[in-house]
Amino acid sequence: MATSPNNIPPFKTNAVALKLFLHIANEWQLTPVQRRQLFSFLTNQQYEAWMSGELNSEHTDLLTLVSQLMNIYKQLYQIFADPIQANRWIFKSNSELQGLSGFDLILQKSLVGATDLNSYLASQVN
Repeated sequence: MATSPNNIPPFKTNAVALKLFLHIANEWQLTPVQRRQLFSFLTNQQYEAWMSGELNSEHTDLLTLVSQLMNIYKQLYQIFADPIQANRWIFKSNSELQGLSGFDLILQKSLVGATDLNSYLASQVN
């Protein structure tokens, strides 16, 4: 019997998202403050529960942002052969982003910024 995505308990989905986010955050060398800033739409209680693996409710924005970050991370590795360059790019200002860094774009516009950055990088890959 196959398990459909709708039958997966929220805490398992959140755990996978957390593991993925922590990997990206470590690669990008995000500080604890920067990590928290990315998820400003979560309450402190929700954020702490997620970080400790105890968030037992589905939060669509959280999962969407982690998905966008995963795509951004993947595309940077497709654009840059050097992992150091791929991981540092997220903090470099870019004229195509009105002088913002990719990270700043995400902080300023949250999910919209992550989606915009993802679209921009996809255009650079293709």
